[in-house]
Order: sequence, then C-alpha cells, then structure tokens
Amino acid sequence: LMVMTPGGVEDRNFWILVCFLNGTSLASNAGLLNNAVALLWSRSSLPDPPLRVLFDSKLAVQDQLADVVSLLVVPAIATSFHICTSLRVVEYPSGPLFILWQRFGVLLVARLLSGLLTKEIFRR
Repeated sequence: LMVMTPGGVEDRNFWILVCFLNGTSLASNAGLLNNAVALLWSRSSLPDPPLRVLFDSKLAVQDQLADVVSLLVVPAIATSFHICTSLRVVEYPSGPLFILWQRFGVLLVARLLSGLLTKEIFRR
C-alpha cells in the first residue's frame, strides 16, 4: 500500500485498496464463491456441518488477531527506527512517521470492522 499509494490517506487509490482487501476477506468468509458456483451450476449448496462452522469462526478470529498484532507491531518498529535516526540527525522530518501511523490506523480500523462483520456472518 505504501508504494502503490504514496499520497497517503488523501489518495483515492489508498481507499480503493483498503476496500478491496477487506471486501475480499469478507466475501471469502461469507462463502460467496461457493454460493456463486452453486448458482452457476444450478445446484443447491449444501449447508456446512456445525463443526466446520465452529472451526471457520475460530480461524477467522485467529486471522483477525494476527492482522491486528501486525498492524500494531510494524509501525511501532518503524517508529523506533525513526526515533533512533532522529537522535543522530538534526532536524529529521517527522511527517512521514505521522503518515505511516495514519495509514496503519486506517488499516487497523478497517480490519476491525471487517472482523466484526465476519463475526456477524458466522453468528447467523
């Protein structure tokens, strides 16, 4: 995301990528691909067994936890490098650090929202 949208959160392409990344995750968790294949081949989709639904919901929670941790750890490591560099260099710019946290904050909020939607999907 950093390379494809250098403008940050003001860049329209950044928001398109955020929506695409979280939309594909939601579509996968909702089983839209399986339902679309069932509709194309005119056959009814079989309901998932209860244990599989439970396993998939636990897997989705673990996936969300891993994403949230990485969305917090990566900018924290970058911040520590930024602080170390700013101690050595006079007048080191802090703008890129703010943009980094802004982007990761947006990704974190989007991931948490898609996780809540996924939880609702599995609850039904």
